Amino acid sequence: MVDLGSPRPIGDVAYAPPEVSVVPDARPAAAGHGLVRVCFRLRLDGGARRVRFIACYLRVAFDDPAVCATELWAGTAPDLGVPTSVSTLPTGAVGWLVGDPVGTDPIPEDCLAHAVVQLPTTATTLAGTLRADASAIVPARVGNRRDHASSVRAHRFAVPLPTGWSEIVRPISLTAPVPTNARPAAVRLCYAADIEKFRRFEGAAAQRAQTRFFDVLAAARRRTGVSDHDVELQHAGDGQFAVLPSGVDESTVVPAFIEGLRSALRETNADLNEHARLRLRVALHRGHVAPGDGGASGEIPVAVHRLLDSRELRTALADGTDSDLALIVPDVLYQEIVRHRYGNLDPDGFTATQATLPDKDFTAHAWIHLSR
Repeated sequence: MVDLGSPRPIGDVAYAPPEVSVVPDARPAAAGHGLVRVCFRLRLDGGARRVRFIACYLRVAFDDPAVCATELWAGTAPDLGVPTSVSTLPTGAVGWLVGDPVGTDPIPEDCLAHAVVQLPTTATTLAGTLRADASAIVPARVGNRRDHASSVRAHRFAVPLPTGWSEIVRPISLTAPVPTNARPAAVRLCYAADIEKFRRFEGAAAQRAQTRFFDVLAAARRRTGVSDHDVELQHAGDGQFAVLPSGVDESTVVPAFIEGLRSALRETNADLNEHARLRLRVALHRGHVAPGDGGASGEIPVAVHRLLDSRELRTALADGTDSDLALIVPDVLYQEIVRHRYGNLDPDGFTATQATLPDKDFTAHAWIHLSR
């Protein structure tokens, strides 16, 4: 048992040994590699305090850097279980978020996290570390309070691989995300986001900041109602780029995403000191996006990153010391979505600017919103 107790305990988490099985009836993996399916199981215990867990984030880091996860899901199958999002961190670690940190619905005591893992055919064991973070509703003297905690130490695992596992080939998954280059060109909504002054974090603090960052964006996406199976995600250290599926109702998705960012950041920063406080720059854009070998291509994926890196957005967040979010949208989204007050968006909360990035010869009429 490991206390979920940083800075104060709210319960216990027990880890079961990972279960490893072969993947039947499939094609070979990359040359010199094979595939296995692994299930990580943990149990959350609120004890006598009647703690109600509403979210759990499980992170797994493999000892061998050649090991990588090719599919991730939670519950009993890729398309079943409680609301879940998955992520791959720049360090190679993988994560599963089960439940909603800003919600109130409880999650099962037993959390299951699944992966299809590719590893060298010479491997005889699968080893690494697990660490859990949890969000809970905790009884207090007056009503209830929302609390967050992390396991005080990582849990090590090392399980033997099944005999003959390297001869097994991977099945075609009908529920796995479709590769970017398989999606047709279309008008899509995109966002790009990153953490302000990420270099101030070192070691474990940097990993915690990344985890919080990915969790905030995952919570904002869930707020839109768009399935993560339909979202194309690209991670880059302290940043994330996403392309949403074509045909979404922007009058619903844009305001829901913005409110989701505000809400998730409030929850995340509630118990953090000034150094750990998460402050984000986020850019939204919409336009024609085409598939490419390196991911989404076209003017819009480039433009949304130009907006994100613009001098005006950086200055707005640096000067707005009481703000945790600096959001920028192009004039087209302001005129079609914000100006019409969809989802209770307030046009007066956006300031017109000429976004510039001189080194890239970029200039665009845009609007900046600071969330206080």
